[in-house]
Amino acid sequence: MRKPFVLLIFSLVFAFVSCSKNNNDDNSSETKNMDNLKISSGFSWKTTKDYNFTLTSPVTGLVELSDDKGSVYYKAMLTENQQYTFKISLPNILKQVNIRISGKTETIVLESDNINFTFTK
Repeated sequence: MRKPFVLLIFSLVFAFVSCSKNNNDDNSSETKNMDNLKISSGFSWKTTKDYNFTLTSPVTGLVELSDDKGSVYYKAMLTENQQYTFKISLPNILKQVNIRISGKTETIVLESDNINFTFTK
């Protein structure tokens, strides 16, 4: 009879000790909200960037725009020796994209908003 009583007392003490109010008061009178953030005037909240691509190919075929991990962002059919123009929004984190046509892959560095690229045979 003594063991169940001791176990009950121990459980009650443990329950009362572990249940304490969590006060995260930092004694700061400053209210934390978006109005108090200090943000540079040059900061852009955009997570994407717009690019204008103009592609030309010596062969007719399906062109594919992707990143290094294989995520495809755009596909289109190019006609031999005709310019193909499109606008696309890509993640800001991308610094380069892979462009592939007829089994040939080229890497394009995203340095400018306007990208002109001509595939070679």
